[in-house]
Amino acid sequence: MSKLKRYNPISVRISNLRTELKTKKGALLSEVLIEAGFPLAAYCSGKGVCGKCLVRIISGPLPPPSDREALLIKEKGLDGNSRLSCRCLLQDDIAIELPDESLIQNIHPLETAPEYTIRLHPDIQKYLLSLPDGSTPARALFQQTLEKEWGHLSFSPAMELFSPDNEESFTSTRTASVVIHDNELISLEPGDTTDRFYGIAFDIGTTTLVVQLLDLANGQSLGTASALNAQARFGADVISRLSHVLREKDGGRELQQTVIITLNTLIHSLCKQNGCSPSTLYAAAAAGNTAMNHLFLNEPISTLAVSPFEAGFLHHPSVKAHVIGLDIHPNAPIFIAPNIRSFVGGDVAAGLTVSGLLDLKGTHLYVDLGTNGEIVLKSGTDLAATSTAAGPAFEGTNISSGSLALPGAVHRVEWEDDGLRIFTVGGEPARSICGTGLIDLLAVLLDRGLLLPDGRTADGTDIVLAPGLTVTRKDIRELQLAVGAVRTGIRILLRSRSISVSGIDSIHLAGAFGTHLNASSAMAIGLLPELDKTKITYLGNASLAGAGALLLSSEVRKTMDERMTGVAFVSLADDPDFQDIFLDSMEFKSYRTF
Repeated sequence: MSKLKRYNPISVRISNLRTELKTKKGALLSEVLIEAGFPLAAYCSGKGVCGKCLVRIISGPLPPPSDREALLIKEKGLDGNSRLSCRCLLQDDIAIELPDESLIQNIHPLETAPEYTIRLHPDIQKYLLSLPDGSTPARALFQQTLEKEWGHLSFSPAMELFSPDNEESFTSTRTASVVIHDNELISLEPGDTTDRFYGIAFDIGTTTLVVQLLDLANGQSLGTASALNAQARFGADVISRLSHVLREKDGGRELQQTVIITLNTLIHSLCKQNGCSPSTLYAAAAAGNTAMNHLFLNEPISTLAVSPFEAGFLHHPSVKAHVIGLDIHPNAPIFIAPNIRSFVGGDVAAGLTVSGLLDLKGTHLYVDLGTNGEIVLKSGTDLAATSTAAGPAFEGTNISSGSLALPGAVHRVEWEDDGLRIFTVGGEPARSICGTGLIDLLAVLLDRGLLLPDGRTADGTDIVLAPGLTVTRKDIRELQLAVGAVRTGIRILLRSRSISVSGIDSIHLAGAFGTHLNASSAMAIGLLPELDKTKITYLGNASLAGAGALLLSSEVRKTMDERMTGVAFVSLADDPDFQDIFLDSMEFKSYRTF
């Protein structure tokens, strides 16, 4: 008889959080922390390049630092005991400190959104039915009444919820509330529950998930909640996440459930705040970029993950909540904002619909800046779109001291009294720098001659903003690549329609980054074309607003599908001059010089 193989567990004590974990020899510290539920900022999917998962080893084996770790220790002014958890293989008991900076922090949802008027028509209705007196069992009588009033109504699967256990409830009340969508019975509830009639809208971002609770009876917003997208542990960008799906047998399901778990948590939080039950949420609408839409539904991504990066679907029929595990009414339909092409997705379709840009005369740009930069040019009735891999620099992910706009992040920089003046989120001590602060910093340095157009600092040194907070020359290079990518996209898109920069009538900036962007700084470094600032519109969370419109109006759903079908896609990679234009766009200079 064989003996079971035993091993002595290794202890991982997190001293500052008063927590102790058990694992086995050879385990990777980052995986141990993630599996234990710690939201580790492992944005590079454990490749050791983002530098965000640092821990400090207090006791236990201290491996020699890698070149990357040694550089981080020097740049951040850390002591020599700091190591990247994604590089740390556990050989013996260990005690560590897990700093806040190494954990994904919750952020507040963006409150601003486009003002958009729709005719409330969700095509989901809730009615009260009263039964006549009689001896016929309630279930049969309700079905007879429904068949009489809506003869072609589909009863399954809602009638399956009408079990013998609740027959008495219907019989005693002689009334029922019915929810109907598209000639299908969604729900059948004893008594009058018509005052509880809700829906939920999602903005499924690569970095952030935002949820809005809406009253389907009047369209009123009842609250918004957000959280960081926990898929970040599989990679900060969509390509890393798609690669995980291709690499792992159940990768698609894994990434889907990562999002669903967070959305369900946010749903329960909003319902608790408003005194309602998730079971009274009878519909949902979601808007995300093309990759996020696919991952949300766990649709095949084989064509999207490899060149020529074709979407598996553009228009998707609604799906039932129970199919993907969303914790609202199980029969609730979920509407999906249509993808436009490859990496121009439903978030742009939703945002365009509520931005008002589609009804404007003249020439206008819609720009959504994030890990994936999405740009739409409207000229007359013509709509053309493109996407560009800006990378996560705008969100601070691959910047050595970068972060999202969390407390303590430098979000604005000015020149004052012959020196830099920094402003942090919440006025807290400077701990990091976010994308808007980085753009301000480079614009100020460029204006003062301390930064050269080619991205080099005038004296060849890094930039120290505060103790332990340094912007390195490599950081500047990362932003330079992001700016060059966006500018290349705008230039090729304009050129495809023979439009000059001077012909642009307005620019519409969507998303959290765009909303907080200093337009003057963005123009100074060449991220955006020069335009009178009065002609720049900050849309806020246009994706969430569009998802809300999708939820509340069947007319919006129809219009969005129709108008997005007519958007032409301009492939940057197919442009024969792409490489030359990209290299030319790398310098920090205004569009006027092109």
